[in-house]
Amino acid sequence: MLKYDVRKALFIDDEEPNRFFFPKVLERAGIERVIAVNHPNAIEEKPGDVGLIVFDVNYDGMGDDTAFNYLDFFKSFGAPMIAITGNPGNIERLQALGIDNYDKTQLATKEEMAKAINKAYEQHRQN
Repeated sequence: MLKYDVRKALFIDDEEPNRFFFPKVLERAGIERVIAVNHPNAIEEKPGDVGLIVFDVNYDGMGDDTAFNYLDFFKSFGAPMIAITGNPGNIERLQALGIDNYDKTQLATKEEMAKAINKAYEQHRQN
């Protein structure tokens, strides 16, 4: 169960099946509205009033550092962030930046997603 009132989330991933599946998990976890886009569309749309950003780090065809190139943009929302990656090098980089990261399989249920969101909010409040 979510401890925080998260009305809107931005889910960013290049894979269409993930943009369909994970927003449903976020909504089941208690988020009212989820906007799912890929990285370039996130910049174009820049939806306001986002309470959480969940993003995939690796993008096929755009290079392994795609999400790292967008971190300043993501931070401009002022919202907690959750990264999705299985790459050990990315995990270390994200941890150094204070961003929680998970493998996709770790966020497949509403309970797992709610736990990750709560943790991201707690860390965000401490910073």
